[in-house]
Amino acid sequence: MHHAVCITQRLSFLPPHSPELNPLEHLWDGLRKKHFRKRVFDSIDALEDHPVVALRDLETPPSAAKSFDIAT
Repeated sequence: MHHAVCITQRLSFLPPHSPELNPLEHLWDGLRKKHFRKRVFDSIDALEDHPVVALRDLETPPSAAKSFDIAT
């Protein structure tokens, strides 16, 4: 038995050099402000581990990503 799936997609092209329209830029800006502002790391390992901690913080609770004013 075969199943058909209808997928509707819309492509939106962003103008060049317009980070204010890119939702990921808002996400990274929020991460920088919350987790990396005026931060000095004790080692390269600590620096490399910190983005993982910051991204995990976004997952808990799942609605945390909504706190970044992401324009969609």
